[in-house]
Amino acid sequence: MKVLLLELYNYREWTELLGEDREWKIQEVQHFLSYRLVDRVSQMGGALLPLRYDLFLVLADGIMNAKLTSLFRYAVRLSPVMVRGCMGHGRNPVEAQGEANDCLHDLEPGRLSLGNYEDSPVAVVHYDLNGFRDLTAQTSMYNAFVEVQKLVLDVMLRTYKLGGVTQYLGGDNVITFLNPEDVDGALDLVSTNVKAGVGIGFTPRQALRNATKALTEIRKERKVLWKIVSGQ
Repeated sequence: MKVLLLELYNYREWTELLGEDREWKIQEVQHFLSYRLVDRVSQMGGALLPLRYDLFLVLADGIMNAKLTSLFRYAVRLSPVMVRGCMGHGRNPVEAQGEANDCLHDLEPGRLSLGNYEDSPVAVVHYDLNGFRDLTAQTSMYNAFVEVQKLVLDVMLRTYKLGGVTQYLGGDNVITFLNPEDVDGALDLVSTNVKAGVGIGFTPRQALRNATKALTEIRKERKVLWKIVSGQ
């Protein structure tokens, strides 16, 4: 599987130049960059995980290097600091990002390193907390948020061992990208409180769409707690 890491170089040093009344300014820049990059990566068929906001992870299977180069140049134009980027490859996203991370350490700012790697199928497990709306109404908005964060941490810790990378999407939605061969292990989290739609595709966006389709079918049928949808 292929992962591209984009790092905003010397980002912390830049934030310290903004003065003490800076957190709102940092939030503005972070969400602006995330919005623009998520949109651009999605148009390419990929998926972008903001992670720390100074380090973006791009699931890149099915995307040509020419498009990734264009993405890098776009990020350079948007960023308040210099950017550097590295592609990594591995059996799963964790291995791929590890290789990309090692590459970043030796790369000069402003540079992009891409290898010629084969594309692999992508799997996404989209977890959904059952009864989230009722939980919010019966307790409070923040209490429900805390419960979702417990799910996020649980998913992250368990699927990390499978080589999966996890992102909270908002609401009660949590996704994990992983090797399709490791999906069974990720379904151990499914319970009466959690359902999961699994999508498999040739690109990350296609896999995400299939996972959403699987969740929609679960809600309609109300017979199963997980379902797999694959293909185009």
